[in-house]
Amino acid sequence: MEQQENAEPVKTGRLKISDKPTTESHREYLDMDTDEEEFGHQETPEPQDEAPPEPDKPVFTGAELDTLVKYTKELTVLPNLQDDSWSQEVEETIREYFRDPTKTILTVFFSKTQELQALLDFPEQTHGGLTYFLRKPWQVYRADDFLSSVTFGSVGDRIELTAIKFVGGVYAPMAFKSGDWPEITRDEIFSNINDFLTRAIDVTYKPMGILVLYVPWEGCAEQEKQHPDMERESVTRIQRQKERALLINRLEKVARTWIKQIREVLMISSFNSQELHDVAGEFDFWQCRYENLACISRQLQHDRLLQIIKQLKKVKSSSIKDLKLLVSRVKSALEETKSNLGCLYLVLQICKSFDNWNQIQECLPRILHAIRFVWTTSPYYNKSENIERLLCSLSIHVVKICKSSINLKLIFDDPKKCRECLASSISCCEAYSKIYDSITENCKLNETNWSVDKAVIFNSIGAFELRCRDVSEICDTIIIYGSLNKISIGGTRGNQHEMEYRRVMDYFLQMTNEMRLCCEYALDITRIKWFQDISNFRCDVAELESTVKNLLNSLFEDVKNVEMGVETLYTLLKFKERQGFQDILHDKWTQVWELFYDEMKICSLPPTNVEMVADKVKFSQSEDALVSQIHKSYLTRLHKILVNASDWLGDCDVQFEVPAKYLRTKMNN
Repeated sequence: MEQQENAEPVKTGRLKISDKPTTESHREYLDMDTDEEEFGHQETPEPQDEAPPEPDKPVFTGAELDTLVKYTKELTVLPNLQDDSWSQEVEETIREYFRDPTKTILTVFFSKTQELQALLDFPEQTHGGLTYFLRKPWQVYRADDFLSSVTFGSVGDRIELTAIKFVGGVYAPMAFKSGDWPEITRDEIFSNINDFLTRAIDVTYKPMGILVLYVPWEGCAEQEKQHPDMERESVTRIQRQKERALLINRLEKVARTWIKQIREVLMISSFNSQELHDVAGEFDFWQCRYENLACISRQLQHDRLLQIIKQLKKVKSSSIKDLKLLVSRVKSALEETKSNLGCLYLVLQICKSFDNWNQIQECLPRILHAIRFVWTTSPYYNKSENIERLLCSLSIHVVKICKSSINLKLIFDDPKKCRECLASSISCCEAYSKIYDSITENCKLNETNWSVDKAVIFNSIGAFELRCRDVSEICDTIIIYGSLNKISIGGTRGNQHEMEYRRVMDYFLQMTNEMRLCCEYALDITRIKWFQDISNFRCDVAELESTVKNLLNSLFEDVKNVEMGVETLYTLLKFKERQGFQDILHDKWTQVWELFYDEMKICSLPPTNVEMVADKVKFSQSEDALVSQIHKSYLTRLHKILVNASDWLGDCDVQFEVPAKYLRTKMNN
């Protein structure tokens, strides 16, 4: 106590104390080390600063926890949330949040499996948004004050929209009105807020096809009067002018962003040339454009935006002239869009009645006459490139109608029926071309400025016809190879031929399975991958046909008589429908007739000269009549077989020569 009381005098009388004799510092150090009484004595370490102990966790009764869980459920807002969505696991997580004040975050959300979950942190991914509850560390919620002290909120599925609403609607107005920002960083902070919201709004709404202009909360006359710095007497006139100049620069930057964004919207006057849309798509485009332009027009009349423009007018900003011009262009584009929607609605209503390819003769002339009316009345569609695009949309509509009438599953289930549908669609496209030519011929005669490129208009029609023929080619292949059953081939090499035939069928099945997936988009003219698929298919078919031709030639190496030849040709009759097999089958058919001709030559010899080599027997003169009758019956039977086979194998050159010789032989006998 004495030392504490004398502490202050020591400070004031420092010089007096220094006059007293003191022990030398090195002497004191030596004395301390050699003192026998203090030798071996351990010094007590000074106590270190320890962290204060954590408070005890709160204790809740069961009823109080149930009340807090009930309040949490009532404050949770999620789409499709039902009373039965809450599980015991979720409720237990909520109780843990209240029991442990170190947990500052509680989130409730739906998982991908539509299962309600609770987490004491923010989840990596949610489905449909989440509801969050926040608090400071060791802040204890009680049932009696929970509703008045809780901090909570909901975040939608689009997190960026929530961020924009929070920053733009809550944080930004408070930041702009606050006078606590350091003067040296205020302009940078305000500029960063404007840049962030401008980019966030553009990235969020631009993919939706909507232009939303960011309007800052600064620049309003009312706000300027209430600015704290303007009310302080210490703020000089120079500081005010500097603050005003920085504000104008920020508003000028925002206005330039508006000009750039509006110009981009006005430049989009048509579809991307690589995209294909029907008449309904053209109508939807202009309807979306009308809504976007109307939205821009309403935004340009917003009070805060007009106040900012007023501020820029006072300083004669260069942006004002561009903004006035853009306002006029938006109004003009809005009127043009409204006119185009009226014209397209007329065409679209007629197109809706055309939903089947059988109606082409009835509906297409009406549609083309309606387009001709639009061309003569609409200032926009009176231009060649615009009316040409509308006609291209009609071609896409025709393609969609034809495509909807074709069931691609029938390629493998019922290829003949599928081929008939493809032929009908091709006929529909050809009829469309004829109707177009007949109507546009009058346009060329009566209207001098009608100038459209038919090749461009029918580009999609031609591509669709080509796809139909490709699919029809696949159907032909499946009809031929898919209808082949297991065959039984005789002869000394019958087993070898049957094995080769099975390899052909296995290869065909493998090729068919590969084409099943490709055929799903066979008629989609926008899928260019089809060209590679059909090219691979044709290569496989060519290899398959080469194998079958080799098999056919190998089979005929064992053919020694007419009956075996006809039987072999009948086995391979299905291949006749393929163009590549017609020549080789014709040659083999001719070869069978030549075998018949050889039989005729043998039978036409005098019976006495005929030697049956196999039995080593010579007929006597008395048996000539019987042998002649046998030859005649034999040739008659062979001839009948060949004539009957001609019904399904067709005619050949030798066929007309051999029967004449056969008749002469028959008459001679």
